[in-house]
Amino acid sequence: MRIEKRTMGWIQKPSAYQHAQQQAAKRRAQAQAYLDQQAQLSATIFSVKDDAAARFTELVMRSTIESITREGQQKLDKAMPTDLLDKLKTDISA
Repeated sequence: MRIEKRTMGWIQKPSAYQHAQQQAAKRRAQAQAYLDQQAQLSATIFSVKDDAAARFTELVMRSTIESITREGQQKLDKAMPTDLLDKLKTDISA
């Protein structure tokens, strides 16, 4: 008994040149996809770094503003007595 493989010829097989072109196109697409992923990764890393720097700057500014406000309020409390408004009200009503 002899086994033979027969095909109907419905699917046309690519030539060696076409096969090589398809493989090259596939490699180019994979390389481009890799480069795109790396570009996206680096952009994400730089944006995270910039966001972190901006948030740190914002925290420093808020801390500085709160410190200045607190010091100003303390100086204002020392300069003006707490019962000044009460004295002004009694002076006006009298």
